[in-house]
Amino acid sequence: MKDTIKRVLQGKGFYVVSALGLLSAVMAVALIYRTAVSVPDEIALPKATTVPTQQAQIPQSEVPDPRIVTESTTQEKTTAQVTSAREESTAIEPISTTLNEAQVFSNDGFIMPVEGTVLKEFSPEMPVFDETMNDWRVHKGVDFLGKKGEDVLSVGNGQVKKIISDPSFGYIVEVDYGSFTARYCGMEQGTVVHVEQIVKKGDVIGKLGSIPCESEMESHLHFEILSDSVYKDPLKVLEE
Repeated sequence: MKDTIKRVLQGKGFYVVSALGLLSAVMAVALIYRTAVSVPDEIALPKATTVPTQQAQIPQSEVPDPRIVTESTTQEKTTAQVTSAREESTAIEPISTTLNEAQVFSNDGFIMPVEGTVLKEFSPEMPVFDETMNDWRVHKGVDFLGKKGEDVLSVGNGQVKKIISDPSFGYIVEVDYGSFTARYCGMEQGTVVHVEQIVKKGDVIGKLGSIPCESEMESHLHFEILSDSVYKDPLKVLEE
């Protein structure tokens, strides 16, 4: 009997040892599982918690939302825009010294350039005798008696266009009055207005001088008027 058991053990010894090893492993796993299941809740790992930060939080009410336009913001913008517009509208701008044509040439009547009587009338076709030149020639203007150095006045509202030094008629001032151009001949050099100057009716054009081609006559102003390059009778034009 003992021999039989010994043979079994000798023949089956490897399998027995293996079985015992497997059994031991199963029991160990079972023990570990049982231990894990039976761990009390008190010793379970603590759950993750949120630690409050130390940085101060700005209240939401104090953080302006750029998308929201409040009434005060709108009012500030409106006030700034109105102020800017007011400053632009009240900005000082230079006053223009150039008048428009209607203002420069607005004439409702004319005056005589001097108060003296007429020495020689307008005669563009019929020649008249010239005492200084000792010949007969047409007279394209009117000669007004006046004293040398006397003020010569603008007959209306206009603008000075030319100042000419002529060997026959002396210093000449041309003024555009819109409907005609007047030529003041025999002016005293250095006393007259300047080119492009705006003059009004009654303004002083300059002082009366002398006329070389009519020097034998009494002191006078030779006054001519042209309209569309045609000489007109000054007396008729000024009295219209």
